[in-house]
Amino acid sequence: MKHIVLSILAHVDAGKTTLIESLLYTAGTIRRPGRVDKQTTVLDDDIQERERGITIYAKEAGFAWKDTGVQVIDTPGHADFSSEMERGLSAADLAVVIVSGLDGVQSHTKTIWRLLEAAGIPALVFVNKMDLARRSEEDLLADIQTQLSAAAVPLDPEQIALTDDALLEEWDQTGEISRDHIRTRVAARKPFRCFSGAPCIMRGPQSCSMP
Repeated sequence: MKHIVLSILAHVDAGKTTLIESLLYTAGTIRRPGRVDKQTTVLDDDIQERERGITIYAKEAGFAWKDTGVQVIDTPGHADFSSEMERGLSAADLAVVIVSGLDGVQSHTKTIWRLLEAAGIPALVFVNKMDLARRSEEDLLADIQTQLSAAAVPLDPEQIALTDDALLEEWDQTGEISRDHIRTRVAARKPFRCFSGAPCIMRGPQSCSMP
């Protein structure tokens, strides 16, 4: 079985902890997804965290998905606890940066992005809370490309190809890009693939699914 360590990072109130609850529930690690507002989440188990409704300490949880063992690190989103957030990067193979569909890129999001760049950690971007967003996916993606990286692209092979000369040449010659080549380039921090959605908790547990 393959193994990967994911560090989940976001500005405060982007829905990071709730999203992790969805992942754990969907993978069968927990029987019922918890909610921050009900103080029932697995990872925010400290009294201060539950009372304040924010993550203060970096926490870990594991789940298996298909042929991969995933260790996920939930990190604080509040700038006051940045040292804990940075601690959660020390073992990360990949970072998932959460952007709220309500708020778009925030100042702390840009701080996180600079830390990842300095550490050379590959990253994906997940636009969360799309069930509540007042802006379109296209508008939010443009915000991410402007404020974080022009190489942040959706799951469109042609747009992925435009981020790298070697990928573009492969696309021109074959009309497709191998998944192995995409993985290699993502690991080299270009491109940054973008996803969007909402935690299944907000839509009902029956709606939980992962690819």
